[in-house]
Amino acid sequence: MNDNKEFELLSDLAKLIRKYGPDTFEGLAHALSKPDFIDSFTEVLRTAAKFDRNTRRTAVKRSSNYNRIDFRSSLERIAMDETEKGKLLIDLYDGLQSKTLLPTLKEMQNFALDNGLPPVKATSRAKAIVPFIKAFLPMPVQDLREYVKRIQSNAPQERGLEGWSDIIFGDKK
Repeated sequence: MNDNKEFELLSDLAKLIRKYGPDTFEGLAHALSKPDFIDSFTEVLRTAAKFDRNTRRTAVKRSSNYNRIDFRSSLERIAMDETEKGKLLIDLYDGLQSKTLLPTLKEMQNFALDNGLPPVKATSRAKAIVPFIKAFLPMPVQDLREYVKRIQSNAPQERGLEGWSDIIFGDKK
């Protein structure tokens, strides 16, 4: 027990005496004196450590995709109760995901700043999308509609030949 973390773990375990009482601790001490219990206890500790390592690896691999799917499904549930609001939020979310709306993190940050929304503090665009959308959740549908119109009017113009001719000749559709 030279390792400091192992000693801290035992100290934390000792702090549980108030929760479980001295009789439970004496019972555990008695059980620990039996060799077959020690083997079982050791196996439980190893299994718990292995499970935790596997869970952390899997969580890191799944987190970005899982959160995206999970958040979109929460928007779909909103659409079941409030049809127009849910549709606006889903369209906004999908547009941000596909980068057809506010394609850079800087544009998202500027839009939030210019329109009195909570500041976008994320360090990457992908991480900024969910908090950005969450700012719109408590809004009434009329306000949401106006914000979505402003975002769509900031959408990048087509950069092909037709897009440039529209800019030069003013042929806005």
